[in-house]
Amino acid sequence: MQVSYTYQYDGRDYPMKGSASYDTLNAVRIDERTVRSEEKRDGKIIGVAVRAVSPDGNRLTITDEGTNRKGQKFSQVLVFDRAATN
Repeated sequence: MQVSYTYQYDGRDYPMKGSASYDTLNAVRIDERTVRSEEKRDGKIIGVAVRAVSPDGNRLTITDEGTNRKGQKFSQVLVFDRAATN
């Protein structure tokens, strides 16, 4: 699956292309390292994600909860560590 979207941190809905579960997404910046977004289908919020970057900028944590197109609830936490370069 390849999902793409372009948005501003203004809370307005923007189209989400390629997602099997969502039509639009909106986002607001909570602070300098945290963004909260709502994922919608047919205008209804069906998912909420929070992305947070660690103070040192080396770790991204995404917490995502919602309901997929099959009506199944999900909750996941994804953690990405920046690879060290020498």
